[in-house]
Order: sequence, then C-alpha cells, then structure tokens
Amino acid sequence: KIPMDMVRQAVQKASSPVCYEKRYNWEAVLGIACALVKKERKEQNKEDWTMALDKECRNRDYLYGRLLAVADKIERRTFDKEEDAGRETNADRLMNAFSQHPYQTWEMLEKKVRPYLNKLKLKERNYYKMMLDDICELFDIDSFTNNDRLEGVFLLGYHSQMSAMRYTKTEEIK
Repeated sequence: KIPMDMVRQAVQKASSPVCYEKRYNWEAVLGIACALVKKERKEQNKEDWTMALDKECRNRDYLYGRLLAVADKIERRTFDKEEDAGRETNADRLMNAFSQHPYQTWEMLEKKVRPYLNKLKLKERNYYKMMLDDICELFDIDSFTNNDRLEGVFLLGYHSQMSAMRYTKTEEIK
C-alpha cells in the first residue's frame, strides 16, 4: 500500500507550479502526483480513475480541477510565445490557494481571467465560455459553494482537462 503522507506530499508539491523554474519539471511532478492519487483512491476507496477526461464526472474536486485548467488555457491563449515565454498564469499563481479554498479563490480567478477571455476572438471566447458553463452545470449548488480543501482528485481533473485541450486543434474552435 502506498503511504498516505507520500500522496499528500506529492499533491502539495504538484499544487505549487510556481515553485518550478521550468514548466516541464512541474508537469512531471503533476503526472507523478496523479499516478499516486489514482493508486491511493483504488486502494482506499476501490475507485477506478482514468487519465482520460470524464465529462460526466460530478465529483466536486475533479470539477474544480477542470475549471482551473480551463482558466489557465484561456490566459495562455492570449500569450505571445516570445514575449510571454515563462510567464505564469493567474491559475498557476493561485493553484495552491485554490486547492485550500476553491470557491473563494475561483471567484477571484474568474474575475482575473475575464479580460483574457475578452481578448479572444468571438468564436473562441464562446467556446471557452461554453466549456466553463458545461463544467459548472455538473456541480450541485452545495458542493460548488463548499469552500473546503480539495483532495488530490482535483489534480486528475486538471490534468485530464489540460490533456484534452492540448489535443483540440485551434482550427476546430475558430
């Protein structure tokens, strides 16, 4: 069995992308943390989690992870590849706080992402707005407004959503 303190430590490290100089280093830590969370959930709760995006999953932590990934993607879509290379998004900066107080931090993050959303072309803006709406509709109202700390499952939601968006061609959106 995997030690719980090891899983908690991996989740904590993966929840702080700003601590890593290179994004790919953090992405490696994220992948390892996701593997540990999956194994721990299987051992403790007999739950099977895949790394493929589950658009039907209504788990609060998973959904909050998905919201964070979309917020990150929206901001990154407005970055200039050369000028903004290495720049951290608001989602990166707030990920640790988000994992501690998701509802409160999401309200703040949503306001910070709005100007970036408005920079996108109409079709792309609508695409991401619809994606955020679709995710929000999966929450029940009590779980959305619950500000309790997120479990490691939020990293699975984040990673799965980011992977799914990575392979969505921008031509499909435009």
